[in-house]
Amino acid sequence: MRLKIFVMTGVLFCGFKAHSWSFFDSLSGNWKLVRGKATYKVRHIVHPAFGSSTELEGQANCQKKKCSFSMRIPARSFISAEAKRDKHLREAVETDKFPYIQVKGAIHLLDDGFFQVDMSINFHGQKSFKEKLKFKGEKINDDWRIQGSFELSLNEFKVPAPKLFGVPIKDKVKVSIDQLWGRVNQ
Repeated sequence: MRLKIFVMTGVLFCGFKAHSWSFFDSLSGNWKLVRGKATYKVRHIVHPAFGSSTELEGQANCQKKKCSFSMRIPARSFISAEAKRDKHLREAVETDKFPYIQVKGAIHLLDDGFFQVDMSINFHGQKSFKEKLKFKGEKINDDWRIQGSFELSLNEFKVPAPKLFGVPIKDKVKVSIDQLWGRVNQ
């Protein structure tokens, strides 16, 4: 009986792997960002603050398990629960001078359904590289949902830390993304 269960488990496992590879092959082609949300979290000794944007634009080209992508977000599109905070943020990141946050890179679909993301971020006139980030991937019908988070340093982008009660926010900013990518019909 044990041998039979083991063999059946092995068959199911092999069947899952074969099924997974067909998902990977289905990535080939051109993709666009259907909808997305980018959220930041900053820390201060008084309390944390959050803001988000849903005005993301992006495109990708994939060959089997690897994609190259580009994306941009209007810097002034981030909104928090406080208009005054938003105004100070726009001043600190100089949105009139640097209107977009631009991201370019490569995505590698891993065997476990996660994506490894290597990207360059152009923000506030400065460029930074993030490598080997692991984002969750989920196939939804013919689309792919990608979710993940990473940290940025205000210093690396030469952004002066906004202050509350004369005390600056912490240098590290957590950025979370939730995106839905759809295939471009050809």
